[in-house]
Amino acid sequence: MRNLPFIFSDQWKYRLSRHLAFWLIASFGVGLVGLGIRPLFKAEVSPGALKEHVIEPLLYLPGQIFLVYTLIYWVIPRYLLRSKYPQAAAWAIALVVAGGFIAAISYDLLFDSFYAWIMHR
Repeated sequence: MRNLPFIFSDQWKYRLSRHLAFWLIASFGVGLVGLGIRPLFKAEVSPGALKEHVIEPLLYLPGQIFLVYTLIYWVIPRYLLRSKYPQAAAWAIALVVAGGFIAAISYDLLFDSFYAWIMHR
């Protein structure tokens, strides 16, 4: 395990690096899947499709990050692992709704500057 500190270490620099790598891969992976299925439906991949499917999902990231880390570090240890299933389900539903609102708000707040940045490049 000493040979793979990026995977197994609990040092903050490795832990932070793992989380950043996960979110980058997850965000771009969703976009690449969106691009990959377009030819299956005989839809053209336009020049702006790469920006639309790969970069634009980053605008929703704050809501997703809020949801994932709240579930992992608060709901699961406090409710699910203590067999409080109804409370865990209630919190999960509430957090999904809150995460959706945060994602929508972050998209609305960041879209104009994102669009201006993409169009001026």
